Amino acid sequence: MKTSLTADEKRQFYRDGFFVLEDIVPEALVKAAQDRYRSAVAGDDLTHEVEFCDLVNESPLTPIMHELMGPFDPVTGTR
Repeated sequence: MKTSLTADEKRQFYRDGFFVLEDIVPEALVKAAQDRYRSAVAGDDLTHEVEFCDLVNESPLTPIMHELMGPFDPVTGTR
């Protein structure tokens, strides 16, 4: 699984300010987040649910984002 960018990809990011990484989040993490969302009932606050934070924290996005932006705290909440 991809955990870093090529020199050309980095140049594109710095030139355009964004970069599209298709299929970067493992399907198991996506499924866990979807299952948690589907199991929610009205009034549930899902802001800090681990399944959503893990979409970044436990995926190859984290090392790539560290490479592009430098260190950052793990995601602890979503909106």
